[in-house]
Amino acid sequence: MKKKIKELLKIISLILVVSFIIPVNIVTAFPKNSYTYTNETYISKIELNSNITFHGVFDSYRWIFNTKSKEGTERVTLNLEIESTDVLADKVKSYLTFSLNGSEFYSMEINKRNGEPETITINLPGYLLKDGSNEVKVEGYLRCSDEPCTDDYNTANWLVLGGKSNIELVEKAKVYGNKIIEFPYGLSESYDSNNKIIIPDKYTDGELSSALKFQTLLGGINGNGEIVKWSHRGDLSKSNVIFIGSKEEGESNLPIISNDIKDLPLDNEAYIGVNNSPFSTRSDLKLISIISNSETELESAIKFLMNKDIYGQVSSSSTFVNSKLDLDKEIKPISSIITLDELGISEMKVEGLFRKEVNIGYALPKNKKLSPGDKLELNLRYSENLDFDRSLFTVYINYTPIGSKKLEREKANNDNISIVIPKDVLNTSYLEIKLAYDLNLKGVECEKNQHEQPWGLVTGDSYIQINSRNTNEFYFNNYPAPFVQDWDINDTMFIVPDNLPSKDLTALGNMANLMGKGMRYNLGKIGAVSIGNLKDEHKDNNIIVYGTPNNNKLIKELNNSLWFKYDKDWSKFLSNEKLYLMDDYAKNIATFQLDYSSYSNGKFMLVLTSPNEELLTKSLVYLGKETEVYKLYGDGVVVDIDGNVRNFKYKESEESPIYEQLKGLEDGEKTLLIILGLIFGFIIVATVLYLNKNRDTLKGKKNK
Repeated sequence: MKKKIKELLKIISLILVVSFIIPVNIVTAFPKNSYTYTNETYISKIELNSNITFHGVFDSYRWIFNTKSKEGTERVTLNLEIESTDVLADKVKSYLTFSLNGSEFYSMEINKRNGEPETITINLPGYLLKDGSNEVKVEGYLRCSDEPCTDDYNTANWLVLGGKSNIELVEKAKVYGNKIIEFPYGLSESYDSNNKIIIPDKYTDGELSSALKFQTLLGGINGNGEIVKWSHRGDLSKSNVIFIGSKEEGESNLPIISNDIKDLPLDNEAYIGVNNSPFSTRSDLKLISIISNSETELESAIKFLMNKDIYGQVSSSSTFVNSKLDLDKEIKPISSIITLDELGISEMKVEGLFRKEVNIGYALPKNKKLSPGDKLELNLRYSENLDFDRSLFTVYINYTPIGSKKLEREKANNDNISIVIPKDVLNTSYLEIKLAYDLNLKGVECEKNQHEQPWGLVTGDSYIQINSRNTNEFYFNNYPAPFVQDWDINDTMFIVPDNLPSKDLTALGNMANLMGKGMRYNLGKIGAVSIGNLKDEHKDNNIIVYGTPNNNKLIKELNNSLWFKYDKDWSKFLSNEKLYLMDDYAKNIATFQLDYSSYSNGKFMLVLTSPNEELLTKSLVYLGKETEVYKLYGDGVVVDIDGNVRNFKYKESEESPIYEQLKGLEDGEKTLLIILGLIFGFIIVATVLYLNKNRDTLKGKKNK
């Protein structure tokens, strides 16, 4: 017995020794989702859109494209239309070289074609692809002669990448599970599909409000959707479906969820359920059901889906939400110092001779603008083999040069440039910053493909200092401000006709979607009220009034406040000081007016109206698409039946407060102002002292 115990102890000891010698790594982590993909493939194309011209011996173009996932990408093809000079050299060959994500994979000779364009098709190697952003680089080596330097200055040495060139992606759609944690599924991906937000035929104001809020959610994730009534839903075989409605509507229209909700009142909570779409045979399409009898709780459900920190905790395919939950997204204060590192840029590097450029964009909320005193603080390094008499660093904002610096040998490893942004560049909420190096070598007057190329970089600790200010001007140039402010909806109420048709619901939804593209938070309110339900309290918001004089009585009430007023029959607009209107033309235009609210101080209103209902609906494309809204400026717009846009400005610009104007002074101006202030103060003090000292003398003289 003792012998057996001793043997057992030996075994235990051996196990303990081995366990100490051999490290055991125990890792606890959430299981990574493994996705499947559809059998069907979907083709999308990214066109170049405009011609790109190569000049000189060496030139190149970088083309960025995105894949949904490397695993689901079957093929990526580069289709190039090229046209090259017909005086290419015969003795010295010209070439194009292609690289993907920094790795060269193909080169080809450029042959003379006597000015005829050539189509080139190249499959990009799948092993070099990445999930998300990818970069194709096309590098040209063009020779018209075998003589050194001449080809760099020869204007006949060129090659054009045609604007119809494109990258063609053949992808399979990712099949997501139905867990709420996986939201937003494929709602932001377009694989020959769309998103339909369906509300009941006899929708309530709350159901329409929630549909508009869901559109802002889609806009925030670069997705799109249509708001339609149930009876106008059409073919859903290629659609993700988001149904928003009451328990009764959900049970009658969506049998797939009836078991989940049949025994629940849903008066004080909302049900969110996710299923594979019963309206399609495709495995990648979803049905998202948002059901409640409470308009407040429908809104809570959308807020829930706008906060990943909350919905990311739900691993089931359905859940219940109510307004007692803390659903607000945490607001992150806007820092006045933004480093390149914080923007995900560790450094911005260029290589090669002559002019080399890199760009970076930074956006402020639409209601903010650059402030006087804002500046760029850039830390530089560059190679020491430059011709420092001819090498320069220049900074541009929105294509306007704002400062430059001559490069110096002594500072090559640690240089700096500090630039206060000039006054004429401040009137913007978006910065396109271009950093340009002019890198020259001694004795080199043309570009040579040397191994030791000059280089320059801006380090990641460089920063933009922005003490942004609220804009005092609200024009269409800044839209969707003032309805979106500080990355959130700014308590906005749509006041609309009763029982709108689906085409109007879709057009208004597109407006909300565009607003969502400027949103990061979910605290603000967006709503809709039918004119038949309008109360004074609704007018306390920022309001968007939509309709004709016949279907929205508020238009008639506001007529005296309109810049383009209706005639007494409400059938056409009247001329004003900005535009004379012919009778037929005046009957077939829509007008947009962005102004201070007629009902609430500190609030704004946007009036969208026309005597022609069909034209009014179509005109909303200019407020619902990024590619169209840039055509609007000023605060009054006329859109005619042919889609022509006229812009007007009625409100006068407001000057910045005096303290902001003082902040915008240059350092020298500030110094001069301080000196003048001190001199003025000294004169006052000296005068007072003189009067006090000679008071008796002055009195005596006065008495005499």
